[in-house]
Amino acid sequence: MEWNLLIIGATVFAGVFFLAGLFKPLGLLIKLAIPAVTGVILLSICNFILGFLNMHLAVNFFTILIAGILQVPGIIMLLIINQWFT
Repeated sequence: MEWNLLIIGATVFAGVFFLAGLFKPLGLLIKLAIPAVTGVILLSICNFILGFLNMHLAVNFFTILIAGILQVPGIIMLLIINQWFT
């Protein structure tokens, strides 16, 4: 009887450890998804406003992350770089 409890306890401990390892990458994805969504929203608003000036910013993975992580300074940096190279 006591060996059964030890085996069950070890199995539960291993299961919890395994599940904790599965959810750690999910947390990283969520931490990257929130700035990505913010970046898409900021780039969409910026492209809407810049459309009146016949300008636009490219929407790709790097610009989305820059706009999402750096927020408004990132958008300003992207605008400066865009004007500098065009």
